[in-house]
Amino acid sequence: PDEAYDSSAPSLWSMLRHEVSGTVQDLRQKGAVNAFRDAALDAVDLAKDAGGMIAQGIKTAVNRDGPDQLEDGIFIQGPTIPETGDIVTLLFTDGTNMNARVLTADSLSEQPRAKVMIDGAEEPLLVPILDPATAQKTLADATERDVKVGDVPNP
Repeated sequence: PDEAYDSSAPSLWSMLRHEVSGTVQDLRQKGAVNAFRDAALDAVDLAKDAGGMIAQGIKTAVNRDGPDQLEDGIFIQGPTIPETGDIVTLLFTDGTNMNARVLTADSLSEQPRAKVMIDGAEEPLLVPILDPATAQKTLADATERDVKVGDVPNP
């Protein structure tokens, strides 16, 4: 370990000296205010890049076990995005529901979604998370489609 440190110390020192020299040169050329402004803009760029990498990582984690295919006729009613490990109620367009455990949730995609596991199932499901108004409209539309011509509703 000491040998590895000794051999890398000169290159580390050279890199550090180069960075300090560059900073001193920036301060002389631009002045303190402009040098700090440039540093702040660089920090903003780094934060944006890091945020993009985090968002992509979340999308990858949600999709890593299967295709990007949402289940038809099954959804979670928001507006809150569930946390990993939460037990949520899956709503089916036929009016039934059941509980499932959240494996991962993705609130960054255009359509928020969650990968959930139902007890006894072999594969997880990828289901959309709908806002309450959209969830209620989806259920109402499904109920309306199920009413057949000639059916008489019970009073």
